[in-house]
Amino acid sequence: MTRIAAVFAGTLQGKRTGRQGRRGASVLLACLALACIAPSAASALPEKFFGMTGHESMNDSEPDWNALQQAGVQRFRMQVNWQKINEAGGGGSSGWKNPWAWQNTYDRYIEKAANNGIAVLPYIYGRKDGTTPYYVVGGSGYSEWLEFVWTVVQRYGDAGSFWASHPGLAQFPIHEWEVWNEPNLPANCPGACNGTTYGQFLVGTSATIHQAQKAIYADTAKVLFGGLYMERWNYPVTSYLAEAGKAAGIASAYDGLSIHPYALGKVGEGHGYSEKAAGVWSNVDSAYNAQIKGIGVAKPLWVTEVGWPVSGTEAATVTEAEQAGLLNETYNWLKANWSTYNIKYAAWYFYRDITDNPTTKWDQHAGLRDVNGYYRSSWYTYETEAGRPLWPLTSSQPAALNFGGKPEFPKQSVFDSPAQGPTREQYWDGSSWTDGELTSTTPAPNTSPSAVNFGSNIEFPKQAVFYAGADKQIWEWYWSGSGSTNSSMPSGQPITPNSSPEALSSGSNPDYPKQWVFYRGEDNQMWQWYWNGTSWANSKLTSNAMAPNTSPTAVNFGTEPDFPWQSVIYAGANHQLWQWYWDGPSNNGNVALPSGQPIADNTSPDLIASGSNAKNPMQWAFYRGADGQVWQWYWNGTSWANSKLTSNAMAPNTSPTAVNFGPEPNSPWQSVIYAGANHQLWQWYWDGPGNTANVALPSGQPIADNTSPYLVASSSTSKNPMQWVFYRGADGQMWQWYWNGTKWSNSVL
Repeated sequence: MTRIAAVFAGTLQGKRTGRQGRRGASVLLACLALACIAPSAASALPEKFFGMTGHESMNDSEPDWNALQQAGVQRFRMQVNWQKINEAGGGGSSGWKNPWAWQNTYDRYIEKAANNGIAVLPYIYGRKDGTTPYYVVGGSGYSEWLEFVWTVVQRYGDAGSFWASHPGLAQFPIHEWEVWNEPNLPANCPGACNGTTYGQFLVGTSATIHQAQKAIYADTAKVLFGGLYMERWNYPVTSYLAEAGKAAGIASAYDGLSIHPYALGKVGEGHGYSEKAAGVWSNVDSAYNAQIKGIGVAKPLWVTEVGWPVSGTEAATVTEAEQAGLLNETYNWLKANWSTYNIKYAAWYFYRDITDNPTTKWDQHAGLRDVNGYYRSSWYTYETEAGRPLWPLTSSQPAALNFGGKPEFPKQSVFDSPAQGPTREQYWDGSSWTDGELTSTTPAPNTSPSAVNFGSNIEFPKQAVFYAGADKQIWEWYWSGSGSTNSSMPSGQPITPNSSPEALSSGSNPDYPKQWVFYRGEDNQMWQWYWNGTSWANSKLTSNAMAPNTSPTAVNFGTEPDFPWQSVIYAGANHQLWQWYWDGPSNNGNVALPSGQPIADNTSPDLIASGSNAKNPMQWAFYRGADGQVWQWYWNGTSWANSKLTSNAMAPNTSPTAVNFGPEPNSPWQSVIYAGANHQLWQWYWDGPGNTANVALPSGQPIADNTSPYLVASSSTSKNPMQWVFYRGADGQMWQWYWNGTKWSNSVL
C-alpha cells in the first residue's frame, strides 16, 4: 500500500508495495557475514558448465526438472543404473533387454530433461544384481556389462535410437559418458581399491563406448574417468592415479578426469569456513598435478560433485548460511580458474535432501532444497552464480487499499502479481469478494505492484496500479471510475529484475493529482517517474548503488500538496540503509544512515511517518537485519537512532509491513507485521512507552516462502483500529488476517 500522501499534518503513511520478500533469493544473508565474493561473469565459460546431481526419485518429476531449468542447470549428472532398468523390464537375467524397461525409465527421464533444455551427463554404474563394485576385466559378468554399455550408448548417444524415435523433441544426444562412480571407495571396488584394476576396466569400457557410437554415427563420444572421491584432509588421490597409470592404454582411453573435490572434514577436526573454501581449490590443484604425474596426461577436469551438508553423520556439517557462502566462493573460484585447470563442468551435490533424519549419512543432507522442497539460501546463490533471475519468488507481496465512507467497514482492493499470468485484483464491496484480471500484460517475475487511490468520489475512487513489466518497463493500470487503461511509461531507464516500484500521490486537485514512482534502475541507481498532471518525466536520483533484489519505500510530507517534501529509504549495496530526500527544488540530498545493524540481503525496508511538524515529521524505517531480527531506524526530528525490536527470527528474504495509529501524532502507536521463520505471521506493536510486545498471530494458514505480508488499518486516529493483513498462503491462495478490535481471524479470499 502507498497511502495517498495528501495528508500533510498528523499521521502520515508511506507504504511500500513491491517489497522483495525473498527466501533465500540470494547470495544471502550469510554472505554478508562471511565476506562472499561477488559472482563472476559466466559468458566465457565452457558450454554447459553449470551442473547438478540429484537422487533418482526426482528423475520422473516434471516440477523438479522445471525447477532445475529455472535455477540455470545446463547439464544434469544422472546415474544410469543397470539394476533399475533390469527390474523395470521384469527382472531375471534379461529384463533389461525388454524395450519397455527403457521406455518406463530413462526414456522418460531424458525426455523430461530435454523438454526443459537440460542435457544429461550419465554415469553408468551398478551391477545387474544391485551391487556396486566395478567389474574385473575378463571376470564374471564383464562381457554382459559391455553388452549393456553398448545398448545404452546406441540408445542415447549421437543419432541414437531414442532421438530418432523422438524427432520433435529438443535434441540433446549424449556425448560424454562417465564410467562408474567413485571407484576409489571400498564399496565400489572388487576387492582392494586398486587404481590399475579400475584403469583396465575403464580401458575396456571406453572401447565399447566408442565402438557403439561409431556403429550408428561418427565417433563423437567422450569418456570420463569415474568421479574420484576426494576429501581435503582424509582422502587424497595421488597414489590411486599413479596406480591407474600402470594400466595399458589408459592415457588414450579417457577424455576427462572426473573428480569430487570435497573439503568436509570430520566432526571434531575443527576446520573452519575459510579452510573449507580453500580446500576445494587445493583438491583441484592436487588432482590436476596427480594426473600429470601418475598418468602422464593433462586431460580436462570435470567436477561432477562438490558440496557441503547441513546435517547428518560421518562428516562435519555447516549451517545453511555457510553452505550458501561456500557455494558462492567455490563457483567463483572455478569460474575464475577454469582455463588454468581446463575445468569443463561443475556440478553441485545435491539437488534435494533425501531425508530429514539427522542420524543418516551426510550425503543425504547436502541439498539446495530440503526433503520437503523448501528452497535454501544456497538455491538462490546457485541461481546468482549461473546468471539466472531469482526463482521462485513471484508474488512477493500484495498491495492493498481501503476506501469508502465507512472507515470501520471499508471497501478494499487487493492487487497481486501471481506466479503466472497478469496482475489481479480482489475487490471487497462491503459484503463479498470478487476476483479478476486487471491486465493482459504479464508482470516481470519476482515483482509486486504498488497502488494509490485518489479522486473526490470516496466510494468509487480512481486508482493507479504500477508494476514492472516483463519488458523491463514500468506499466500503469489506471481506473478512471468508469473504465480502465493499461499502458507503459514512455521510453526511459528500465527497471532492474527482481525489483518493484513504489508509488506516491499528492495534489490540491484530488481528481488529477501529481504522482511519483520510485524504482531501482537497470544501472542499480534509484530513479523516479514523475507525473505533473500532463506528462511523465524520468530522472535519476542517486549515484550510489542500491542492493540487488530490493525496492525503495517512500513518504510524502510538508504543507504544500502540489510540492510535497519526500523521504525515500532504500538498501544500499553496502548493506546500509540510505535516504534520498527532497525538501524543495534546490534542497535535496542522498545520505547514508549512521552506522548500525546492516540490512539482510534480498529484503527491503518499510517507511512510515508521523508528527505535528508537517515539514519535519518523525520517521520510522523497519527492516530485517543481517541477524534475522526486526530492526528500526527512528528519526526524532534531529537525528537517527537504531534499535532491535524482536528476538525471534524473521523468515529469510522477507520484509516487515507497518502502520501508525492513535490520537497523538508525536507519539503514535504502531503495528508491525512480519513473517516468522516458522511460516506464521507475527506482530510487534507499540502502544506507548514501556508497553510493547512481540506475539505470534494465532495458528492459521502459513505464509508462503519468499513472500511478505501487507498491512492496512481502518483509522489513523483510533487507539485500536481494525487491521487487515493480506498475504500469499502456503497453498498459493490469497489470505487475510483480520483484527476486529478484540481478536484475530484468518480466512481465504
